[in-house]
Amino acid sequence: MSTKGVLYILFIFLGISMVSAISGDVIMGDVVQSSVDSSITIGVPSNCSNNITEGAEECDWGGNNGVACSPPYDGSCQYCTLSCEFLNLSGSYCGDGTCDSANETSSSCSADCAAGGGSSSGAGGGDGGGVAVTPKKVYDFYVDKNLLEIELPKGSYVKKKLKVINNGTEELLINVTVTNLGIFISPSMETFVLKIGESRIIEFDIYALESQRADTYVGKINFVEGHVSRSVNIVFDLKEKSSLFDMKTKVIRKYVVPGNRVVADIVIKELGDFGKIRVDLEYSILDFNNVTYGSGKESFVMEESFSKRVFLETSKQDPIGDYIFYSKLTYEDITVSSYDSFKLEKISLLMWLLIIFILIILIIIIMILIKKERERRRAKLAIHESKNQF
Repeated sequence: MSTKGVLYILFIFLGISMVSAISGDVIMGDVVQSSVDSSITIGVPSNCSNNITEGAEECDWGGNNGVACSPPYDGSCQYCTLSCEFLNLSGSYCGDGTCDSANETSSSCSADCAAGGGSSSGAGGGDGGGVAVTPKKVYDFYVDKNLLEIELPKGSYVKKKLKVINNGTEELLINVTVTNLGIFISPSMETFVLKIGESRIIEFDIYALESQRADTYVGKINFVEGHVSRSVNIVFDLKEKSSLFDMKTKVIRKYVVPGNRVVADIVIKELGDFGKIRVDLEYSILDFNNVTYGSGKESFVMEESFSKRVFLETSKQDPIGDYIFYSKLTYEDITVSSYDSFKLEKISLLMWLLIIFILIILIIIIMILIKKERERRRAKLAIHESKNQF
């Protein structure tokens, strides 16, 4: 390929890159796709300490990450850990076994401060000793999964397990609850104690009831302690024992920046022998609290199979987190549904820097090629003029 051809290709690529970097959209065929979304698939991890809450981060306070807060007496405070997770610290209180001389006396809290004993101090010493330093209490735990996907035909049963680990400094009393899916999911225990450093397997009995409508359901399993809580997102896909349609939903971009559109391919195959039929198609964006963030609906005639690429817009105000793209087909009294999961994530500062760096490199390459092309033309012109002189 000639230098001129390479130059044209680079100009086109640079133009597309600059448009995508500025507007966030690239027109490809008849579908507008988000170039910002596709850039995220490069896999640059979230940058904990860049002052941007992104990915699975609960918080990001930059240089203040890991700086413990000072909880008030009989209260608590929250700070952001070095791993960008919220952590609650509790202050001293009457009954914690330590006499807080600044807030407790033998009369106000005899449980901690014995009469005449004053504040807790070191043993012996003619100067009365110093006030004991109360170590910070860290109430924390985590669950080994953050998403549980379950597909069951009606009338069946399955057992699932989740592992809970205490990685704090205190013994924990944890309550287990199920949101939106209580008729399907039952925990083996509703309350349990988790000692420091201990882990425990919690089993869940999951029933696909015959009486329930086949559909895709969302909810959460919640692990709640007095100071901290964790949740596991659940997708429960309840199927008919024998379905007359097969339906697939596939999200094109798994990571989407709020304010951009979510694009999905929906494929439907008829498993019966209906001929031409009119069906209704619904699709929406759902979070795991079963809140809808956008929806669409259309009716059409299909025969044997149908496929379509659809999209829904998101808002810049939509919360960062996990969602599903849900679709449902209805034909008379028959329904079938499917879904695919995706995340709303803000583009990181590192990603923007990467885009700018690539654009700068492309501009430099183009400038070099332009210079070489001009030099080649000058040399060609000089040769031509020298020939004319003779």
